[in-house]
Amino acid sequence: LESETKRLQDVQKGLLKAHVAQNENQEWEEREWTSRWKALPKKVCYGILKFHSITLCMRFYEYAASKMVSEVTLDKLTTNTFQAAKRNSERSFSELMETNVWANGISFLADCTIYQVVLLYGYYVYYDGKKNKRDQQLLLYDDTTTIHKEEKESGGMALSILLKSTKLTVSRSIALVVASAGGAAGTMILPGWGTIFGTQLGDSLISNLTE
Repeated sequence: LESETKRLQDVQKGLLKAHVAQNENQEWEEREWTSRWKALPKKVCYGILKFHSITLCMRFYEYAASKMVSEVTLDKLTTNTFQAAKRNSERSFSELMETNVWANGISFLADCTIYQVVLLYGYYVYYDGKKNKRDQQLLLYDDTTTIHKEEKESGGMALSILLKSTKLTVSRSIALVVASAGGAAGTMILPGWGTIFGTQLGDSLISNLTE
């Protein structure tokens, strides 16, 4: 959009002919759509893998919780918010929000865990590639300067991982609270579907603000 606007401005200033600008816009659209269609299967596979990974992680946490907490607490953690909203729609906002926080806790924890794994794996791939490149340089040149440089970069990378991991944890924690509040508000308007819509709206809001 910015490129198209710039071309339009150039046409208005007489710096570019209209048919040339139109041809450039068409070429850009063709390249853009081609790249998007090529990336679509990969994105679909990634989405499916992410969904199943989070589901498996949730089941693991639920199993672990069943071995560690009381039946009352486990019941709170595994509550079906859709059905609970229909049964408890007359409760106060704070009570509904508390129910949602408990019920959504495991799913948000699983989501955060998977993102943390993806984050660490991405850094591992990057660091491994840098390490292999460094090893090749050492074999060819025996460059000790490169070793010191890589050590400094490793320290900076560790700090970067810590900051991003902390940001992710804080973001998902805030999203849990806001999503639960949205679910409580949705329950007061339309128990059931309103609960789901409010929860998703709150989660999406925080995700968009923190990305």
